[in-house]
Amino acid sequence: MKKLADVEVISSDILTGVTEENYNGVECIKLTFQGNKPRYMDFQWKDSKKKYLIAKDLVGEIVQVFAWDPDNEPGKWSSRYWFTDLFALTTVKKSCKICGVSDNLLTYSDDFGKSWMHYSCKFTK
Repeated sequence: MKKLADVEVISSDILTGVTEENYNGVECIKLTFQGNKPRYMDFQWKDSKKKYLIAKDLVGEIVQVFAWDPDNEPGKWSSRYWFTDLFALTTVKKSCKICGVSDNLLTYSDDFGKSWMHYSCKFTK
């Protein structure tokens, strides 16, 4: 069995939409971007439902996107517009959901970045 390697397919772009769509006969998550072609993930893939919810929350954010490719076969999946993961490069943290203070000490989120809190406020719930 060949090992899959993560490769960066989008280094920085604004995520403009997340929808469910049929791609090549497969029910998928479709990500659309401001400057890149859409990327897809099979809904049968492990953690796809979780990644769908995370992606929905990242619409409007600048993201980085990764795909998978087998070692020794570069481009096998990434060139077919599949993706395996995405990460926000920018996140607007607003204010602490516990104390309401907005500063650069907001470092903890228990809901995948929807809301933020100070680490010390985490223990005062």
